Amino acid sequence: MANTLLQNVYLDDVLGRSPGNGVGNGTGQVLRHQSYPIPRDPAGDYSETNGSGVGAAGAAVSAVLAAVSGKVNYLRGFTVTADAVAVAVTGVTVTVTGLASGGTLSFRFQPVAGQASVIGKEFPRPLAASGANQAITVSVPAIAGGPVVAVEAHGEVGI
Repeated sequence: MANTLLQNVYLDDVLGRSPGNGVGNGTGQVLRHQSYPIPRDPAGDYSETNGSGVGAAGAAVSAVLAAVSGKVNYLRGFTVTADAVAVAVTGVTVTVTGLASGGTLSFRFQPVAGQASVIGKEFPRPLAASGANQAITVSVPAIAGGPVVAVEAHGEVGI
């Protein structure tokens, strides 16, 4: 029963953490479910997938949801953190590639002088890879001023 139920519900809905899209009570009981399920195999199985990377000071860095044979990756979100820079930096673009939409998604990241900076993005529905056996990559270019940058991507692998 539980596997069947989870086929149509975001995990965050079950845990009660999904603001506005689904409502859970944190106990695993679903009060209302979201209508964007990730395709599951007939047994209801799925697996979470994560990728991360930490670049040396001033280096580009990427996080990859690795390709899985016969399966499709779905990106739920990502987080980028950067150590403090001496002077504010403009023009940093975080990109996401390998999606079914075919294009590159771009997000502006503005490291702030004198403090660590963070950008996080959770998508309202999971973004599918361009097909089975395809990776999804979140990339951050080298940032002027040389901060250490870390990037994390998370999602699921469906059928």
